[in-house]
Amino acid sequence: MDNKDMLRKSPFFWSRLGFGYDPTRIGDDGKPIVFSKNFEGYRRIHDSFRDAGIKYHTTILHSGWVGDGKYDYSLTDETLYALLKDNPDIYYMPRVKLNVPPDWCKNHPEDTFVYFNGPKTSEEISALAETLKHDYLGMDSPEGYPVNCGNSRYVDDRPNTGGVISLQSFSSLQWRKDAKETLERLIRHINETPFAKQIIGYHIGFGMCAENYQWAAWGRKTQDHGDYGIGNRRRFIEFGKNKYGTDLFDVWGVNDEAEIEIPSPELLIGPKSKIEQLFYANSKICVDYYEFISKCTSDAIVDFCKTVKRHNLIAGAFYGYTYIYEAAYGGHCDIDNVINSPYIDFLASPKGYYRSSAGEPGGEQGPSYSMNRKIAWLDEIDNPTHLSPNKSSAETLEETKTLLYREAIKNWSYGQGFWWMDLGDGWYSDEEIMTEIAKITKLGEHITSIERKSISEILFVVDEYSSKHMSVSGGLSNALLYETQTRARLAGAPIDVLRLADLYDKIDLSQYKLIIFANCFWIKKPIKLPENTICIWNYTPGIVKENYDLNHVKTLTGMAMKESTASHPSLDMSFCRNSVMKQRGCDFPVMAIRDGDGIEIMDRYDNGDIKTARMKNHILYSYPDITTEDIRKIALEVGCRMSAPINCTVYADNRITGFFPAVDIDCDVEVYGRTEHIKLKGKEYCYFLA
Repeated sequence: MDNKDMLRKSPFFWSRLGFGYDPTRIGDDGKPIVFSKNFEGYRRIHDSFRDAGIKYHTTILHSGWVGDGKYDYSLTDETLYALLKDNPDIYYMPRVKLNVPPDWCKNHPEDTFVYFNGPKTSEEISALAETLKHDYLGMDSPEGYPVNCGNSRYVDDRPNTGGVISLQSFSSLQWRKDAKETLERLIRHINETPFAKQIIGYHIGFGMCAENYQWAAWGRKTQDHGDYGIGNRRRFIEFGKNKYGTDLFDVWGVNDEAEIEIPSPELLIGPKSKIEQLFYANSKICVDYYEFISKCTSDAIVDFCKTVKRHNLIAGAFYGYTYIYEAAYGGHCDIDNVINSPYIDFLASPKGYYRSSAGEPGGEQGPSYSMNRKIAWLDEIDNPTHLSPNKSSAETLEETKTLLYREAIKNWSYGQGFWWMDLGDGWYSDEEIMTEIAKITKLGEHITSIERKSISEILFVVDEYSSKHMSVSGGLSNALLYETQTRARLAGAPIDVLRLADLYDKIDLSQYKLIIFANCFWIKKPIKLPENTICIWNYTPGIVKENYDLNHVKTLTGMAMKESTASHPSLDMSFCRNSVMKQRGCDFPVMAIRDGDGIEIMDRYDNGDIKTARMKNHILYSYPDITTEDIRKIALEVGCRMSAPINCTVYADNRITGFFPAVDIDCDVEVYGRTEHIKLKGKEYCYFLA
C-alpha cells in the first residue's frame, strides 16, 4: 500500500498537545509559550484513541525556530516524549508551522508583509517589528491569541489589533530559504531521538492559523487586504515581465515600471454595481495579482514538501479552500500546481462549517472529491461534540453520534481520509463516544478493503480559476458554492463534486444525468457533455473566455443576458451563523435573461425581467437562488435515482449508503438492489452496507 492509499484508508487523531503561540513567543520562563501544560491529559485521550484502533496520530509540533537564526527544541522534545514515550504502537505525523519569529522582520524588512497605507521604507518597517503595530496573527484580536475553544490556562497579554505590518511575505525567497533550513534542522533533530521510526511524515503550515492563507485574508478590514511590501511589489513586477514580456505595460495600463503598484484594496474588492466591475473587465492587473499570490503560496508548499520528501517521509499541507469567498486574495487558487507535484502526498482542510450541525449536510471548504482523484485528501473533522461548552453542532450524545457517522461515511463514500480532532480539551472524554469511535474504525477497515466506485448520477462542478477573474463577492460566492451545494445534497441523492479543470481532462461523465455548474464563469475551451444530460448554469456562466464579454453566455447556453433593474430577491440566510455572510447577501449586480426564440421562461423578477429560463437541455438561473425542490424536480425529470425523500442528505458509493435527514422520514428506500424500510427523526441517521 503506497502513501496516498494508506492516507485515504487510515484515520488519524489530533489533539492540542504542544499547541503554542504562533509565531513563537518566549514566556517568562525563557521558553516558547505553550497554551496548556496538561500533557498527561492529552496523553490519556491519545491512548483512548489508540485503544479504539486509531494508530496514526498528529499534533502541532514546535519547529524550534525561536528567533532569526536561533533554535530551541525544548518544547519540541517535551511534546515528543509526552506522546511517544512508552507508546510504540502509534505512528506520528506532526503539524509544523513555518511562520517567521517576529525579530526576523526587523532583520528582513523588505521581505515583510506590509498592509495598505503601511510603512514604505525598510527603516520604517524594521522599526515597527515586535511593537504593537506588528500584526502577529493576520487578524484583529483585542484579547490576543485566540485559543480555539481549549481549556487553556494561558491568557495573552498582547492585544493584536491595528497592526500595519505582519510576518513574512509569501513571495519572499529569503523566508523560504530560512524556513527550509528550519525544517531540515527539525527533521535532523527528531531523527536523533528514540522516536525517529515512529515519524511517518510532516504536515506543513504557514500564514494565518498556519493554513497557508495570506495574512488578513479574513478577520481585518477590507482595506487591509493585499501585500504592499517592498519585496512583494518587486517580485510581482518580475512575475508580470515573465508572463507578458514587452507587452506588460500595455496590459497593465502603465507607462513604465515606476508606475506599477500592487492593486489597491478599492480596486481589488471595491464597488461592483456593474457586471464589468465584478469581472474586472478593465483591470487585468487584479487578475494577475490573484494569480501571483496563489502561485507564491503553492510554490512555497511544494518547496517545503520537497524538503520533507528528501528524507523519504510523507509530506502534505492545507490547501484548496476555494469555497471561501476570500480564496482568490487568500492564495488558494493554484490547485493544479499542488496536486500535480511529485513531492506532495496529501492535502487537507477543516471540514466545512456551513450548515454542519446534526440534520444538516455538512461538507467541505473546497472540492475535496476532485483533488482526491490525484492526491490523498484528509478531512479535518473538528465538529464540537455535545461535551463542548459551545454546542454549535450537537446538543446531545445522539446528535454527536449522527455527526460522527455523517463525517465518516461522507469521507468513505468519497474515498478520502480524515482525522478526528479534539479542539476543545475533552470533546471525546466520554466512554460511549469512544465506543462509537471504535465501531466506526472497525467499520472503516471493512469498507476501505473494498474497491470504491461512485454511484452518483448528479454532478456539482466548481471552478477556482473563475475566482481569480472576479472581484470578491461574499453573497454570490456563498450562494453558489455553499448554499446551492447544500440544497443539492438535501434533494435526496448522492452527488459528486468535480472541478471544471477535471472536465478538460476528458473525464468520463456518462454516469451523470444532471450537472450543476456552480460558479463556472471562466470557461477556456469547449466541454463535451453527455447528449441527454441536463445542465443547470448559474448567474453568468462563461462570461470570461479570452476576454470579458457577456455575449459568451449565449454561446455557451443559447440564452443571452443583460443587467437588470430588478431588486434583489430575498436570499434566505436565516440558517447562517456567519454574520459576514448575512451582511453580504446582495453584493453583486442583478442579471436577467433576454427573451428569444426557443426559450422556455420558468420564472421572472418583480419587474418582469426573466430570472430563470430553459433552452433545450440548458437551464439558466440568472439569480443564485435555486431551491432544493427545483433540483429534485429536474433530477426526477431526467431519470436520476433518488435514494431518499427530500430534505435528507445521502452519502453513498458502491459499499455503503448513509441517510441523514433534516426532518422525520418514514419510507422504503432502494439500496443495492433491495428494499429497506427506514424510520428516522430529523437529526438521526442510519446506514446500509452493500
